Amino acid sequence: MPAPTLETDRLLLSPFAPEDLDVLHRHLSDAQVMRYYPSVLSREGSEMWLDRILRDYAESGFGMLAVRLKETAQFIGQAGIMRRIDGGGTHHYLAYLLCREFWDFGYATEAARRLLGFGFEQMRLDVVEGLVRPENLPSLMVVQRLGMHAAGASEHAGFHHDVYAVRREAWRRARC
Repeated sequence: MPAPTLETDRLLLSPFAPEDLDVLHRHLSDAQVMRYYPSVLSREGSEMWLDRILRDYAESGFGMLAVRLKETAQFIGQAGIMRRIDGGGTHHYLAYLLCREFWDFGYATEAARRLLGFGFEQMRLDVVEGLVRPENLPSLMVVQRLGMHAAGASEHAGFHHDVYAVRREAWRRARC
């Protein structure tokens, strides 16, 4: 199953391709964008990031998508649902990371809302989770706007994250 292309009023979320490496690397080497990650990425680190995305497409048919402005096709970041398997089972995580010049326009919430719809309607997921570092207040505001609620804590990439989740039934009720 190929990775999806999704649309919102203002955005196009489409699969990454190998030729997206340059724009992705500029994004992942920005210290402000990566402030809640262990570090900015080198070119090699960005290649590994893109390889992981492409591998996710091959293994599950979904993953992080390039987020572009619908009107101009300008790359503004990435967002997606990632499947991760750990000792506690299979988890589906909502993720988003935008270029800093596109913060505070509601794009993260818009992309994430569309992804939740895809996750619950097309993928038939029962629950979608989000990992948020406690100090990342903008991301906390996004998950709260989406109706996600605190569901525990997790260590990820060496950092404490609060886990937020929303179940399909709650998401459907909130949309009605």
